[in-house]
Amino acid sequence: FIVPVSYARKIFPCIMAGTLLYKTVTVRGIAGVFRKFKFSENFILAFMITYRYFPTLRQDIHCVRESMKIRGISMIKNMDIFVVPIINSAIDMSEELSKAAVTRGVENPGRKTTIIDFKFTVYDVLVILSIVLIMVIF
Repeated sequence: FIVPVSYARKIFPCIMAGTLLYKTVTVRGIAGVFRKFKFSENFILAFMITYRYFPTLRQDIHCVRESMKIRGISMIKNMDIFVVPIINSAIDMSEELSKAAVTRGVENPGRKTTIIDFKFTVYDVLVILSIVLIMVIF
């Protein structure tokens, strides 16, 4: 019991921060901030693909679970029937997301521009302080 609680206590602030980031900021906005802070373009490309990858993967998992329920197949007994479509879908999805990023000109070596104005506001400071406070408490 102590091990799961310990891991949950350490991971919970990261999950909170990730959920807040996912709900409030677009991928384009995050990429613009990373560029402003001089992050590597390779890192930005990998982050953009990963950021778009997980919601689609979650949707595919939901679809496979629902189709197994409709057919009356137990996921616990037949894990291979669940895993194989998810792996195939994940491979196809990663290729599609990479192609979409290349089509948008992510690999263009020229300077990237954005119409979003990035400013550090009081709200940002409050969120960061609350996350740090939660991490200190836990």
